[in-house]
Amino acid sequence: MLRTIRAGLRHLRRECGRYHASGGVRLRCAARTTAGTLRVIGGSVLREGEIFAGYVIQRALGHGGTGAVYLARHPRLPRWVALKLLKRELFSDSDSAARFEREADVVAGLDHPGIVTVFDRGVEGDQRWISMPYIDGVDASSLGPAVLSAEQAIWVIGQVAEALDYAHGVGVLHRDVKPGNILLAQANGQIERVLLADFGIARLRDDTRNLTHTGEINATLAFASPEQITAAAVDSRADQYSLACTLYWLLSGQAPFGSGNPAAVIKGHLQDRPPAVRGLRPDLPPALDTVLAQALAKRPQERFASCSELAAAAWQSLATSGAAQIHADDVAPRASVAAVLPAAQPRSAMPGPVWQGLDRPAGTSSPNTGAVHRRALIGIGFLLTIVIGVGAGVAAGMFTESSHSKATSSRVTMSAQAPDPADQKIYDEWRGSLDAMSAAFPGMVQPAGSGGKHGYLNAECLPAAGFHAGHSSPQRIAMKDWLADWDCAGGDGEAAFNIYSYRSPAAVQAVVDALPANEKSMDLKDGKTYTNYRYFTTDNGFDYANLMTTFPGDPQRRNFILLVGPKMSGRDKMDKIVSWWQAAPIG
Repeated sequence: MLRTIRAGLRHLRRECGRYHASGGVRLRCAARTTAGTLRVIGGSVLREGEIFAGYVIQRALGHGGTGAVYLARHPRLPRWVALKLLKRELFSDSDSAARFEREADVVAGLDHPGIVTVFDRGVEGDQRWISMPYIDGVDASSLGPAVLSAEQAIWVIGQVAEALDYAHGVGVLHRDVKPGNILLAQANGQIERVLLADFGIARLRDDTRNLTHTGEINATLAFASPEQITAAAVDSRADQYSLACTLYWLLSGQAPFGSGNPAAVIKGHLQDRPPAVRGLRPDLPPALDTVLAQALAKRPQERFASCSELAAAAWQSLATSGAAQIHADDVAPRASVAAVLPAAQPRSAMPGPVWQGLDRPAGTSSPNTGAVHRRALIGIGFLLTIVIGVGAGVAAGMFTESSHSKATSSRVTMSAQAPDPADQKIYDEWRGSLDAMSAAFPGMVQPAGSGGKHGYLNAECLPAAGFHAGHSSPQRIAMKDWLADWDCAGGDGEAAFNIYSYRSPAAVQAVVDALPANEKSMDLKDGKTYTNYRYFTTDNGFDYANLMTTFPGDPQRRNFILLVGPKMSGRDKMDKIVSWWQAAPIG
């Protein structure tokens, strides 16, 4: 054992000597244990002058959910990089490691000036790493309405939209669009470009933390789409939703459903209308609220066709109202962007329209990055996930959940602090109820995340949460203290339906006891007897037929209610929904 350790140290000293000779700088090197695990002489992290994978460490930049990031000197080229050491638990099996390698080849084909570049990746012992450009500038979470005008905010969103549409066009989703992942690069005190970092952050966590079992939310909650919160199938419209949340934040300084209570944030994304941004910025035109409402629609098909279409509509809302006085390329920030950051923090680098007022605070400096490599090696799925941000805006793809302190972060929490156990319990209970209903009615509702249509006869089923009172419709109010709801509409049948979950049979009975005048019946279907209640409700002067089914004798379903209603009003629709119920795969 001692012989092995001495041999390893001799090899280490030889490697250090090569760098001493080539750089003329006295360096300290990291030792390596026999298991290949990185060990730092005199500390638990890499320090200035140490060598890792050939890179010479300058200083730590930060750490986050997937690893630690360091400013480092490239071993062969005259440039500085952001070197990220990835947490080993992200690669707990051979499949995840192989996926990392395969997808690295795929992401190498992406090339867009608005997407952060990845220079290289590799494995040192059992430690995986990636290197990215060190960026001089700020991330958008450092900005807001005190710094950006509405025109500037929409211009930034337009630049990000172009990058997203490019990625979507080649089948790549971002999955974590938020202000902290938008970088405004500066040179000589001027904004040069806008870049999007941290592609695919949720995918790696999707692979390593099963949402159904743990209740993890693999995106920043304040900016997460309803599809992501419920683990439904996602496409480019999920990124558009997050982009709209980001625009809302840049315009107002808060997310549309911002709250200190994660359960309330979830409820907002799933059930509530977004509050008018004009309530926070009265100078904005009403048309902008209309644009945001469409991009923040609960159902993806109701959103814009692309992210660029969202940005164009937002800009048009200013232009037609007279709010946009000059072109976005000519606007200047209303305050120094650098002034809003701590002077000791390194900044981020990039080309676009020229914005003045980005002077670096006195006493700060950055290494000469040289020409920034413009080819964006950005990953799909697995590799992109690991370009997770760490620190307060220091490197491309290097921004943590904590860099945007008011945003709800992954796992039901809005910052780097631990989630409230009570809030996490509520969320886990809700997700468990959705899964239990899918299991109890496999022919009616597919599990979340199964892709495609979720419901019987191609109905689209969206989840809702009953965390707190204030449900959004008279029907949901009448359903009293429900925990979760699969709300299924559309499709090819004559009816829409809901499946509600409760904490006890007594809660189900309380709903039944409060029904309006009704006809109770015991109906036989597929060899089973069901308890049904037929009744009518009135909404805005229109009568609607309802058929409610309860399952008091079924241990698996006694906490559930199936509620069927017609797509159109009219007392004559009762026969149609009864026929629909008879044909439905309830059993």
